[in-house]
Amino acid sequence: MATIYVSHGDKGGIGKSYLSSVITDYILLRRRLPVLAVDGDMSIDGSISNADYIARFANHPDVYTQSVSLNNPKSGIDAIYKLMDKIADSLGDGAQTVPDIVINTPANFAHTFTADVQRLIATMAEDYGMGIRVVYSIGQTALAIAGAESFIRTAEINPDDIIIALPTKDVSRDSWLSDKGIKSLVEQDLAFFVPKMSDELTAIYDSNPDKSLGSFFGDKGVKDLPLKDKLKYRMIEAHLREVFPILEKHVIR
Repeated sequence: MATIYVSHGDKGGIGKSYLSSVITDYILLRRRLPVLAVDGDMSIDGSISNADYIARFANHPDVYTQSVSLNNPKSGIDAIYKLMDKIADSLGDGAQTVPDIVINTPANFAHTFTADVQRLIATMAEDYGMGIRVVYSIGQTALAIAGAESFIRTAEINPDDIIIALPTKDVSRDSWLSDKGIKSLVEQDLAFFVPKMSDELTAIYDSNPDKSLGSFFGDKGVKDLPLKDKLKYRMIEAHLREVFPILEKHVIR
């Protein structure tokens, strides 16, 4: 069954684009299925302010890309209808099944993700026989933690379809677990830790905005690469080997 993955969060710069990217890599590399990659940071006038996610897959043959505006409730509803059209288009272009959809949301998506927009996404999923998985990334602040807990309680989407992502780039696991609410979420498998990229790997990722981590490999294995590239690719491979099982357990449907 195809799934709609929504990479959501309490603010910008929290790792939503990274999670969208590695979820897409997982689907392409492990499930070998096509993906509709959606960047939600398009302005109403059609300009794209920060489409960093889909830029990493722009030339991938198995990825359909779409930019939509998810910056306010009205544009959010219009965007979901546009996604429905895009799914129909992909099927019309010869796709055998509905593709998995990965939606990377803008910084202010909390204002857009109203009950009406949530219901519309649920309707789209039902119409196309799809599942839903909302990945909600948060920072380590009392307000962010309370907001995540509130979102789970009040969402129109089934709470079982929501998972909290805890970035470890700037906050250690022990520091996260010092909060009793977070510890409870982790123990109930309602939250998971996002592995930290090393400084070297972050530099590679940031200096190649047209590549996801998975797309570095193409059709080659590491053993077939030039010697000078092997260390870099081994680093990427090791990170994906750490990340993919975590996605399998907590995110992928």
